[in-house]
Amino acid sequence: MDSMKYEKLLNYKVKGDYPHPSTKQHKYLIRRKASSYRIEGNDLFYVRPKGSLTSTKIKVIKGAEEAERVFVDFYDSPTGTHRGQIKTLDAISRRFYWP
Repeated sequence: MDSMKYEKLLNYKVKGDYPHPSTKQHKYLIRRKASSYRIEGNDLFYVRPKGSLTSTKIKVIKGAEEAERVFVDFYDSPTGTHRGQIKTLDAISRRFYWP
């Protein structure tokens, strides 16, 4: 997720603040999007709709740097076993979320 979007969601979820200036429609869109996210500690989690085949709550990745770090860490781990890019990406997307 883009760092700015991540910060906007986190700020709204924690403080209830909207970015300045925000129109009525912009505030509605933020509230609607924020309803799919939860805060636990300092982390933002995406909550998948009920009936999903995968985990219902997964950690949101903030920015491209964190996504790359997660991919490298996961791919190089003993459980990653270098299964290839598609299988590794599929396994990561079961545990992490980035739009």
